[in-house]
Amino acid sequence: MPLLALLMGICVLQVTLSQDNLKVGHPIPSSWDWRQSNAVSSVKDMGVCNAGWAFASVALYESFLMRVSGIEHDLSEEYVIQCSGQGNCTDAPGFRNLRKTMNFIIKDGLPLEKDVPYQQYFTKTDKVNVANACNAPKVQWLDLVKNHGSFGFGPHNFRDVIKQGPSVSGMYAPARFWQYKGGIFKCTDDEQPIDVNAHNHAVLVVGYDSSNNYIIKNSNGITWG
Repeated sequence: MPLLALLMGICVLQVTLSQDNLKVGHPIPSSWDWRQSNAVSSVKDMGVCNAGWAFASVALYESFLMRVSGIEHDLSEEYVIQCSGQGNCTDAPGFRNLRKTMNFIIKDGLPLEKDVPYQQYFTKTDKVNVANACNAPKVQWLDLVKNHGSFGFGPHNFRDVIKQGPSVSGMYAPARFWQYKGGIFKCTDDEQPIDVNAHNHAVLVVGYDSSNNYIIKNSNGITWG
């Protein structure tokens, strides 16, 4: 598949395989892909804005809606960038605070992309009409969460991927990651960050293959991968 990548190793820092957890309870399938269950929304392109934290969080909720309703909604990343207070295109604590971003969406809802379209602006001051963006009509989430359970965050093993559905995860993406064209991506030793919490990107984990590699959805357009 050209739209998604297979990742393995420390490059995805919050996604670590626990063999012990895999042995608990019933056996799990040798591979799993939520795309086959129509639970992964279309790939988007964040362009020059370093807003993977917003795109991964919105992708999570788009997938959640597809799982509970069977309908794909194109929701607004621009709303999250402008209104959540978790970051922008150049200063993105949202990579370290993905839970805060997701909690904001659960509480506040999300407008459709057509109502608050993506702008690739770098800071809030670049957006002339912030107030209108933040007051746009939204799809509400609280009742859906109460009726259908929680969302996936940083799966710790393959069982989580099946139980939680597509899950958002922070990661460290070296420069070579952005030139990825296919196959299995693995960070080399000299690409490892000094700080294991040095997340500079976020992705949506949508499954795993039979060789114990996670399948992820990125936000770098359909030509990536």
